[in-house]
Amino acid sequence: MTADFSQVFNYGVHYTTYTFGPEIHAHLPIVKPFAHVLLGGAKASFSGASTSGFAMYFGGGIDAGHGALAWRVIQFDWLDTRFSGMNSSKNVRASTGLVLRF
Repeated sequence: MTADFSQVFNYGVHYTTYTFGPEIHAHLPIVKPFAHVLLGGAKASFSGASTSGFAMYFGGGIDAGHGALAWRVIQFDWLDTRFSGMNSSKNVRASTGLVLRF
C-alpha cells in the first residue's frame, strides 16, 4: 500500500490530491521498479471558492536504495479527475524525491 499527497500552486489556483492504493515492486539488486493504481480525492480552489472531487493516478517509476530511505529516481503518472460530473483525463505528472518506508 502507498499514499500520495501532492499540491500545485499556479497563478492563484491551489490544487491538492490525496490518494491511496496498491503498489507492486520488482526487487532488483540496485533499483526497484514499481507500478501503482492510486484512488482518492482532489480539491481545487481559486479566490476563496473551492470544489472537491474524485482523483485517480495510474503510473510507476524507479526507486534506488533499500531499507527505510530511498531516492525516487523518476515517477510518471496519468491523472484522471472528476469534479461535479466534469472529467479531466489529460493530466500527466513527472516527479522525483525521497521515499520513506515504514
